[in-house]
Amino acid sequence: MRLNNYKKTERLLENYSALKGYIEMRQKELEEIEYGGISAIELGEKTAPTNKINDPVFEEVVSIDRYRKEMKKEIEKKEKIIKKIDFALGKLDNLQRAVIKLRYLEGKQWWQVGAEVHYSERWCKHLRSEAINKMAIIIYGNNSLLLPATEEIV
Repeated sequence: MRLNNYKKTERLLENYSALKGYIEMRQKELEEIEYGGISAIELGEKTAPTNKINDPVFEEVVSIDRYRKEMKKEIEKKEKIIKKIDFALGKLDNLQRAVIKLRYLEGKQWWQVGAEVHYSERWCKHLRSEAINKMAIIIYGNNSLLLPATEEIV
């Protein structure tokens, strides 16, 4: 399914808390598998001409090291997305930011959002649309509507 950048931005906002939770969980998992920073190269283990380590213990160390590096890369990728969302939120005016935070980050119903900002639900939805359009331009670029829908945030 192809999504325009408005919808992709809205999905990022809907999943903001889950992204933060994912990062936190992965960081804890990474702490659990840390084994003192030992890598196969630091161990100085001799390898066969094919660079294959023949000792199962050292193979496990290499495997864990590879997994740890991949996990760090994944955490960094998700943190980059969070930073883009936070940056875009910071560029909204106070009322738009309040509507977005109440609706997407706190999960409030439209009537609750309206009550907190002292505007009608209809006006809050209008502010939401303006805010998400601004955020989409900040996150995906000025010509965000021209980008392919499959392009990922980088």
